Amino acid sequence: MKEMIEISENLVRLKKGEYNEVTLVDKICTDAQKKSYHRKEKFASGKHRSMFLDTLARYCDYEFDAEKKKYVVTEVFSYPKTLSDAKIHKGIYQYLAPLMLYRVLYGDDKKNRRAVITSMDIAADVSLITGNYNMMKFNQEAVNTDMGIPLQIVSEYFNKADNRIDDYIRQCIKYLASMNCVIYNETHMIGTMPERVDVEGTEIYVKKGEVRIATKEEMKLYSELDEIASRKAGIRTNSEKWYGKKAARYNSELSALLQKHGIWFVCRAFELWKVDTARCKETLKSFSDMTIPQRRKEIGMALKYILDTNAENRAEKKQLCDNYIEHFKHLSDLTLNPAAEDVRDKLPSASKKSYQEKAQEKYGFHIVYVDE
Repeated sequence: MKEMIEISENLVRLKKGEYNEVTLVDKICTDAQKKSYHRKEKFASGKHRSMFLDTLARYCDYEFDAEKKKYVVTEVFSYPKTLSDAKIHKGIYQYLAPLMLYRVLYGDDKKNRRAVITSMDIAADVSLITGNYNMMKFNQEAVNTDMGIPLQIVSEYFNKADNRIDDYIRQCIKYLASMNCVIYNETHMIGTMPERVDVEGTEIYVKKGEVRIATKEEMKLYSELDEIASRKAGIRTNSEKWYGKKAARYNSELSALLQKHGIWFVCRAFELWKVDTARCKETLKSFSDMTIPQRRKEIGMALKYILDTNAENRAEKKQLCDNYIEHFKHLSDLTLNPAAEDVRDKLPSASKKSYQEKAQEKYGFHIVYVDE
């Protein structure tokens, strides 16, 4: 810790301009590295020099003037770059991180630092998924009937996509937290179903459902119902809840149990607080090679490539149903490609009626919502 503090104090004095190599070594290297360098007045090996350059790159942008054999520091970072900095500039995080930072800095709720949000809400907000995603996810039988895609493939696709999206967003939040951009707390959201209060003539008085943070009692009930559904479906590992033949049975059993207790859904979410605005802005600035609109156009396609590649790898390892890859890629194109056409007209079997309309059609009653 002492060594880290000493290095940090030296970094405060690092400014733009020319530096001899030995000067930079004294400013940013550990005592052991300095001792090794001064013994021969050069790096002991190419590996040692590479380590020095990696360390220097954490603290500033620089150029090496080969003619003068000097380093020219062009910009000094206010915050030393960490391993998380490197992570968020690679793979899908190079799209997700700046879009999340932009949301934190310039979202609708600029004054309130706190927000409770689910992975899928974030995914929709940063354009990781298209408007077709939820329409198809919650009408899987219609996708099967109207588009001719086997229900097993539809279910597997959305399970894998949901899981991957949740993992990426959760990890991205952890990276941003380690950089002191945000702090967070993982929690669970619950969606309750409308509750009938009274009946008078041809009118049913109903208390609206709500979406909020689940209580301890509700989470205890959820864990009990999850155990029952797992037992009925023969679930032995957590992955079986999402993949394979047992997943459909498990989800069906759990959904039925939840509905009996007036629960629409339970999902993981984040309580998210912005911490250091300056740190957020500086980190966002490091992604200036591409605009926010450009990243919105490309992030869904980046996830599509990952999902499609994984599907191709699965197909090589084991025998899958006919046209598996073709159907899987068709689903990913409709739900992740920002240029995808609207599928609502292609799903005539999907229910487009509200809860009130369906109840009135089924029972002949008019639904009246009440506050209490």
